[in-house]
Amino acid sequence: MTVRLRGLSLALAFLVLVPAVSAAQAVPSITFEIKGGVNSATIKSDTESGRRLGGVGGVFLGARITDTLGLRVEGLFSQRGATDETPGSDVMSRVKDLDAPVLLTLGTASDTGRRFHPFAGVQASYKLKAEASSELLGLTVDVSDDVEDLDFSAVVGAGVEMGRVRVDARYSHGLTNFAKKSGDTAKNRTIAVMVRLRLR
Repeated sequence: MTVRLRGLSLALAFLVLVPAVSAAQAVPSITFEIKGGVNSATIKSDTESGRRLGGVGGVFLGARITDTLGLRVEGLFSQRGATDETPGSDVMSRVKDLDAPVLLTLGTASDTGRRFHPFAGVQASYKLKAEASSELLGLTVDVSDDVEDLDFSAVVGAGVEMGRVRVDARYSHGLTNFAKKSGDTAKNRTIAVMVRLRLR
């Protein structure tokens, strides 16, 4: 009788644990990271524009959908802009944005534990502030009213994961004209390099 009860208990435990384990395996693994780095940005416009360096950083939430496919959602504070390369001009544009990239990633593991991640997706950028300045004139002007609040970009890049540390580089290509003035053209072009630290 005791043997039968033990056998029945084991069978019931098996029936309960197998679905639970299967359900746990079906749930995507979630990672949370902080990241920071540098932007090299310019603006495609009617005039010649040079690059401007600025900071970029924020948080990252990732979910592994399969062994090779993942989804990222990020929230980043980003400094962009450009320098006017017209002879005799020293005007610099500075734009502070809140970026929200949504990216699909591919991952391949290696024997050394490193993982290579190409990724691509879209990004929405919300303008926080826009300025134009001239050192020659000693003048800084708020031009936020001349810039659209929302800007959309396509993003491509790749990264390398080494334990809890990851390094990635990306290029974002502005798809929308964010200049409000009729007839003007302004589209962001940004290269970013960031270091990420996985917290979870």
